[in-house]
Formats: sequence, C-alpha cells, structure tokens
Amino acid sequence: MTNRLGNGQVSTMMRNDKYITKCPNCGEKVKWTYTDRGTKVAIDLTLVAIQQNIKGGAAIITPDGKLVIGSLAMAGAKDSIQGYTSHASTCRNRRRV
Repeated sequence: MTNRLGNGQVSTMMRNDKYITKCPNCGEKVKWTYTDRGTKVAIDLTLVAIQQNIKGGAAIITPDGKLVIGSLAMAGAKDSIQGYTSHASTCRNRRRV
C-alpha cells in the first residue's frame, strides 16, 4: 500500500477501487485512504472544492492526504482546492458517542 506524500503522488488507496466499501451505518459507498499523518479515514466519493482559510467551516482531505480547512467554493474558482470530505462528517446515520 503506497502513501508517499508531499511529492504530488496520490496514495494507492485513493486510486484503487478495491478500497471502496459501504458505510455500516448508512450504506453509502465510501473510499478508504490515509491522511499525511498516517490516519486511515473513510471519505465520500465526490470531489468538493474549498477556499483555504482559518475561519472556514469545511475540511477536506486532498488526494495526497493533506487536511485542508476552508470555506466551500465553486469548483474551478480561483485558488480553490479540491478534495474529499470525511464520511464521518456527512453520514446521516452516524453513531454519536
């Protein structure tokens, strides 16, 4: 399993469809990947765009595993960054502890 980060490579998990499973809580398809710190995380399959800023209420995981905080943006907007949302933040049947 490759996850070399910081050099523009995408983790093998991000590219490989064998890492797509169903969420046990809601049944949605999710893909598993690693953050740049080595944490395994389930992500939604749809790319979203954000404008990076400290006050933003959105967080994405970029294809190379970096966590980016910002505000939602239109895809293709100037200085927008594309990535995936953690499924834990969008799961409609997530179990709260």
